[in-house]
Parts: sequence; structure tokens; C-alpha cells
Amino acid sequence: MKKSITLLLVLFMVLIGAVSTCAVRAGADVTITVWCWDPSFNIYAMEEAAEIYAGINPNVKIDVVETAWEDIQTKLTTAVSGGQTDTLPDILLMQDNALMKNVINFPDTFVDITNSGIDFSSFADFKVALTMVDGKNYAVPFDNGAAIIMQ
Repeated sequence: MKKSITLLLVLFMVLIGAVSTCAVRAGADVTITVWCWDPSFNIYAMEEAAEIYAGINPNVKIDVVETAWEDIQTKLTTAVSGGQTDTLPDILLMQDNALMKNVINFPDTFVDITNSGIDFSSFADFKVALTMVDGKNYAVPFDNGAAIIMQ
């Protein structure tokens, strides 16, 4: 559990860095909004990462918003379909099985992070494959959840 949270913190900090780099260089105050669920894991990790990142870049505020997975998917679909993408967060956690569908359905909504400096070879191949659409990475894996085959 500690390893997973530590990895999530590191990845979150990389993502925050990528999102806030331009504004931080300019010295502007920045708020980065993150939607995630599960107070005992995802939210806890995001809040810990926000504290650590505040020590590095004090002008960046991380607003962690608890949002149930079902609500994230509904809000994403509604916002993009209605042309209201400004209502979406800067970062959101997404279930593996939804990423490809969302990137394909909403191609101009997600950022290609293939050349972001993230070392994707550090992650399990099967998890990285779940972050890719047409050879481009659109997410950072943060866990190695179990896959179960049923008969």
C-alpha cells in the first residue's frame, strides 16, 4: 500500500509539473483542479502530493475534489458534448477501461503526454498499454490492479 501511494504521489507531482510549468515560470498564481474518488487512497494520495508540491511551488494550489467515478464519467461526457470543457478539471483519475473509449470519443479533449519526460518504461507494460491510443500516451499508470479471468 505504501509503495502504491508513494508511486501515485510521484506521478501526480510529474503531472502537476507538466500542467503548471508555464504559469510557474511566469510567477503567476495557479490553481490545478483534480477530480478523484476514494478518500482512503486516491484522495489521500492527491492531498499528500499537493502538500509536497506546495513546498516546491508555493504559487500552485491543488484543489482536490472528491467526485464519484460515475459522476466523473457523466460530467466528462456532458461537458464535452455540450462544448463546456472549461468546467472540467486539469487532471482526473479514470478507470483503465474507460480511457481508450473517452480518448476515441473525445479526441480533442485529452493531452498527448508521450513526450512529456515521463519514463513509461518504468511501469508494467500491460498498464502502459491501457494508457495508449494510436501509439500515444494519454495517462500515467498509478497502480497495478489485478486482472481476473472468469470461466
